[in-house]
Amino acid sequence: MGTPSLEFRVDFREVQQAIGDLRRKLENPRPLMQEIGDIIAEDIRNMISTRKTGPDDRPWAPWAPSTAKARERKGNAALGLLVDSGTLLRSITSQVIGSHHTVQIGTNVSYAQYLNEGTPKMPARPFLGISKRAQEGINQAIKLYLGDRT
Repeated sequence: MGTPSLEFRVDFREVQQAIGDLRRKLENPRPLMQEIGDIIAEDIRNMISTRKTGPDDRPWAPWAPSTAKARERKGNAALGLLVDSGTLLRSITSQVIGSHHTVQIGTNVSYAQYLNEGTPKMPARPFLGISKRAQEGINQAIKLYLGDRT
């Protein structure tokens, strides 16, 4: 009688195929980067239109009384902070740039910097950044892109 043994053989063709698929995805990350940009841009638009908070989820400072009165007279006070005509909201875009490893999210609205960073007479109401919600969406997009369905 011989010693008991067990043989186990692995067919690495499936593993090699999966590695090849992953390599191809990583060679052209443009679709993933655009998805990430779209997730962040949508989250920023949601911050501005609905949540009225910065990327850190802290609420923005309220309007000065004079601004609140002016917006009531104009008839658009119900739109809330950072939404007057909707120009800023519509201008938030994302674009993959360079070697497809960078995505740029922003706006071309000239006054956006003052809203985001504040001025000596106006508090900052930051809207450019990555919130926890966006980060969770990014993590999920990466998993899906790389084939992890969990």
